[in-house]
Amino acid sequence: MPAIRILPDRVANQIAAGEVVERPVAVVKELVENSLDAGATRIEVEFRNGGKSYIRVEDNGSGMSPDDALLSLERHATSKIRKSRDLDSIATFGFRGEALPSIASVSRFTLRTRNEISLGGTEVLVNGGKLAHRRDCGMPPGTCIEVAHLFNSVPARRKFLKTENTEAAHIVHLTRLYAVANPEVSFALIENGRPLFQSPVCADLRERVREIFGRQIADPLIALEAQEPGLRLRGLIGKPGVGRSTRQEMVTFVNQRPVFGHTLHYAILESYHTYLPKGRYPLAFLFLDLDAQGVDVNVHPAKREVRFRDEGRIRQFVMWAVLDCLREAAGGLKPQQRTTDSAVPAPAVPSSIKPVPRNAVAGTATRAKPQSIRGTSAPPAITKAPVASPAPTQIAATQRPLDWRFVGLIHDAYALFETPAGLVLLNRRAAQECILYEDILERLGDAQPTTQQLLFPIPLELDPVSSATLTEHLGFLRSNGFVIEPFGRNFFRLEALPDWLDPARGEQFARDLVARIRERGLRPDQPDLAHEGIARMASVRGNPTTGETALINLARRLLTCRNPLTDPRGRPTYYEISRAELEKRFG
Repeated sequence: MPAIRILPDRVANQIAAGEVVERPVAVVKELVENSLDAGATRIEVEFRNGGKSYIRVEDNGSGMSPDDALLSLERHATSKIRKSRDLDSIATFGFRGEALPSIASVSRFTLRTRNEISLGGTEVLVNGGKLAHRRDCGMPPGTCIEVAHLFNSVPARRKFLKTENTEAAHIVHLTRLYAVANPEVSFALIENGRPLFQSPVCADLRERVREIFGRQIADPLIALEAQEPGLRLRGLIGKPGVGRSTRQEMVTFVNQRPVFGHTLHYAILESYHTYLPKGRYPLAFLFLDLDAQGVDVNVHPAKREVRFRDEGRIRQFVMWAVLDCLREAAGGLKPQQRTTDSAVPAPAVPSSIKPVPRNAVAGTATRAKPQSIRGTSAPPAITKAPVASPAPTQIAATQRPLDWRFVGLIHDAYALFETPAGLVLLNRRAAQECILYEDILERLGDAQPTTQQLLFPIPLELDPVSSATLTEHLGFLRSNGFVIEPFGRNFFRLEALPDWLDPARGEQFARDLVARIRERGLRPDQPDLAHEGIARMASVRGNPTTGETALINLARRLLTCRNPLTDPRGRPTYYEISRAELEKRFG
């Protein structure tokens, strides 16, 4: 067995860099957080080639003395904590003292800094973990850090980086998050010498969101403000009925730190239970402020997740705050008095909540299940699926829809037909989606898709990561009937749509499509699977068929499908109860 040795500091720093510095955006994150901890009111971020060749973060914060500048490059050197119990009440972004030495070990690292009492600044150059020089320099109070040739000393790491557009998009998105979280700080972002945005100090959160994320996201948001002893929730949330297909625009902050919190996301989603269709996610920019002792941020190497001391109380507080805001927006109702006892679990949807009208929600509306009547003498087996029923395929093989006699509509969801063989219950929504799915899937397979030109192009403004995703797959979208043209950075024009898509759904469908590709739920490199995914998305529609004639035609069309048994989501489209089964039930 080889002898055990202590690793050199350079090797240890490069190992730590694997956790702290995953990609260029991690460098920007650590440096911006240091600037905020230093009390900066102006932060400028510049990068080139997606951050691979050059990153600069400059601020007007407190700066460092010459001795502190050198000490900051040592492992576990920090000004944020002193004792182990300080970890129980962390009020700063950084605290481990690993970021700067880790970054310096895998790049050409230049640090220039000056505090207010020093007459001049200090410049420190570290190349691949080795100190090159330390000298005096002239500069105003503050700190400027330049990171060049990232991962040159570890070329294996560079192979795992994405394209320059993708890496740049992540940097832009992260800088926007910190700009939104700190409206009292002026932010500037420069890419390849060209300013992307300059956001001055802004007291209004909505105005900062509008500057950073655009009007299409900011305008449908409503303000939220709630407070109780030790907790405060503020920010902006989407109006009832306004949703997205992914969680990408559901952003949460804890003590100004952007985090992904399961507790917060669960509370938000539960609050929107009756205000959004199933499978949709709300827009949210929510800031939770609480005592630093009530949250543990030392649970993830990159500090993306946090753990609350009292998760039950946090979840209930956030859920009720969002529900009160949605209730007022939906019906102008006043908030209800409630208890904050964390031992009492928060209900998913209070009975007093007024549901959003069906026409106010895009997609299907959630309907309550009919409750059983007490005292009924019907046997429980009647509500279960009869075991002896023949397979639904037998209907398509032996009966024609014209042989079905329409009886009526049950619970506004199921069409009841009498057939020579017994009874058929048709799920009208599932049947309609099955038909649409197969029809759209067949059209997507055409070599020359039929498109409908829009009279007025639809403007499309996306966040940087989604914009890079869309730019990369414009050819795939065009081959499926979506004609989208770039119209400035992060701006596009939707000029034509496939003929199977309602133009009223064009903008939202395009956003959902890009979001699915971004999360790799849709793979353009696998066209057959991608076509199935697009058809499945497009087949989910509201307002199912009504009327006797329309329902009979729906049944006729369903039985001509290749797979009439289930809809794209796997739900049965119809169900048969044979005469023999009915006679058996009644003895």
